[in-house]
Amino acid sequence: MIYLVCFGISLLLIKIKVKGKGDMVVDFIALLIPCILAGLRADTVGTDTADYPLTMYNLALTNTYLDYMDTQFMHMWVLDYVRDMGIGYASFVYVIANISGDFGMLLFFTHVVIVFSIYGAVKNVCKEKYVWIGMMIFYLLFYNVSLNAIRQWMAMAILLYAYTEFLDKKRIWILYAAVGISFHSTAICGLLVFLLYLIFDKIDIPKIRFDRINKISGSWLIIISVIAVGIYFLTHMEIVRYMIQMMSLADFLNYFQGAIKFSIKRFVLEIPLVMLCLINWKYFEDDKDKYFVLLFSMVNMMLSQLNTMNVLAWRISAYVSMFTVIYFPKCVQTCKDKGKRILETVAVGIYGFVHWSYYYVILNAHGTLPYKFR
Repeated sequence: MIYLVCFGISLLLIKIKVKGKGDMVVDFIALLIPCILAGLRADTVGTDTADYPLTMYNLALTNTYLDYMDTQFMHMWVLDYVRDMGIGYASFVYVIANISGDFGMLLFFTHVVIVFSIYGAVKNVCKEKYVWIGMMIFYLLFYNVSLNAIRQWMAMAILLYAYTEFLDKKRIWILYAAVGISFHSTAICGLLVFLLYLIFDKIDIPKIRFDRINKISGSWLIIISVIAVGIYFLTHMEIVRYMIQMMSLADFLNYFQGAIKFSIKRFVLEIPLVMLCLINWKYFEDDKDKYFVLLFSMVNMMLSQLNTMNVLAWRISAYVSMFTVIYFPKCVQTCKDKGKRILETVAVGIYGFVHWSYYYVILNAHGTLPYKFR
């Protein structure tokens, strides 16, 4: 499989850099490999590739910028204005199309934004020797879907990088987040993780003593409360839809139509991060850190059930699941036992491979197989 070969070479080069046998050029080459793979693909690889990206590319070549933004085209069986595809993404397409005059270059630079943003985010959060694990998770869990949900993954990647700047308390995260949202308005959903972290970072809930229970930490109270609220809303989606309407976000309603049906498959696919966090519980040096990772992994597991509502709902849960790219390696790096850490790394790799094989090979989700060159 050309995907696995490219993933393997890219990860090997990143590890070579970590071992001191290379420099930034090696990293650069490693990250270019998946970008080149994306740029050389035929427009039949990725369900959406021949839809709005190709149409917008052709419109960008034959119109002035303002006329291009005002042009309507058929997208998902309805007429949309180019500007409605996100000002950021529409402008990106216009610039690349008119500079390069090649659709493959548009696909290439799309993944330059995605891959380099993901790499930057993982590197900001994790120790350098574990960055390759985060990239492995991205390649095996998300790379193929990024060949389909193109502008959404651009938004997600930029938002993920914004999150790492947010963790470092750098105000520039606001700019990055705004750019991400300009590519796809649904990126606002990813701010949920920012909010969850803010709750842990800013709210100091004292321990509470109950009659027959020992002290319960404030962190556990937050986790229990968030999970309880999450379960309530997941089982009362009509309230969620009403809130969306009240917030004048009617465009989001299509993502929340239908009813949730509990899926054991989704539960099994998302529980590994919860288990990894608990296995390394005693190794976390920062208490708030370990409680937050646990909360995040459980919220991610809950929201994965949204995928059972309709064919579009996964696009919302993806804004939370993308953060696993930084939290898998973060959990592994906390382990102080070298032998155990190696086993965990192997287990994460197997998990990623099984996920990739099931979704992208067996189910052919997002239409990325077989890979075809232009």
